[in-house]
Amino acid sequence: MSRLIRNSLGLPQHKNMEILVAKEFIRFYENEEDCNKMLLKFSKLNFKFLQLLYLQEFKILSKWYKEQDFESKLPPYYRDILVELNLATLAYMEPKHSRVRIFLTKFYTIQVILDDTCDRYASLREVEILADTIERWDLDDHAMDGLPDYLKSLVKFIFGTFQEFERELGSNLQLAKWASADHLPSFEEYLDVAGLEIAVDFSLACVLMAMENICKEEAYEWLKSRDKLVRAMSTKARVPNDMFGYEDDMSRGYLTGSVNCYKKQYGVTEEEAFKKLGQLIAEGDKMMNGEILKPINVPRQVLKVVIDTLRALNVGYDKEDGFTRPDRHLKNHIMSIYVDL
Repeated sequence: MSRLIRNSLGLPQHKNMEILVAKEFIRFYENEEDCNKMLLKFSKLNFKFLQLLYLQEFKILSKWYKEQDFESKLPPYYRDILVELNLATLAYMEPKHSRVRIFLTKFYTIQVILDDTCDRYASLREVEILADTIERWDLDDHAMDGLPDYLKSLVKFIFGTFQEFERELGSNLQLAKWASADHLPSFEEYLDVAGLEIAVDFSLACVLMAMENICKEEAYEWLKSRDKLVRAMSTKARVPNDMFGYEDDMSRGYLTGSVNCYKKQYGVTEEEAFKKLGQLIAEGDKMMNGEILKPINVPRQVLKVVIDTLRALNVGYDKEDGFTRPDRHLKNHIMSIYVDL
């Protein structure tokens, strides 16, 4: 009971990924004196079927990842976190969403490697050439003149996996320019660019594109009409990412982030900035709850995509950035889903 209370106070059920809540509740329920043994047996059996399906999908993704041969093509600057990225896609837990999970894991892989390239390794000039190359969407070798071999490999990987990446690349380039000049824009201007760079809206579009039996055009139009909701989701992803990565960013001289932009604009201390940004996230949660409760003119399945995406964000940034330091709080979830059969 103590464990259940701690979990509820830390990350309550409506904010947590359903698959993780189910696994935890099975453990709790089997210790109840009056539990229904037949119901418990079927619950465990159903969960094991899901685990086997997830492992089969991960085998497919592991084979795809190995075929990319990043180890020989790229310097070791990028986060090698395929399993953590795949875990985030289990927010869409139903068996019928297998295509969604595979597709989205590939997209997240591109996003992380591209982000680490622009943020941690490439020079500003290389980022500019990379952005220009992808904006022109030309795989001809002459079009990639000026790019080092590792970036040519990255471009071919992106071109070979997706056909639309210009918007996020433009944001990565702007962030790289700001970071190179140690420029701190206004907090609102930073969120406009950095919120786009984290690509929540594109992630939602990817999920909807991979789903079956829904009207894609209707879903996209609804998504475009909920600008306030999508912007709040982008802030929900961007600000915790910056807060948890603040010390690491500062240690390598990377100043352009939510904390420093807020400090500069409002003339507050680091401690005050963290407190205010925490309040901003809490206010955003309330606003998103209100937006989600509004009447909708699309199937509820579309709205559930939004809710499940928020749940994945909550798990990924619960207490720290799990995608940068996965050996901590995400490790237990990974063992629970992929190992404990």
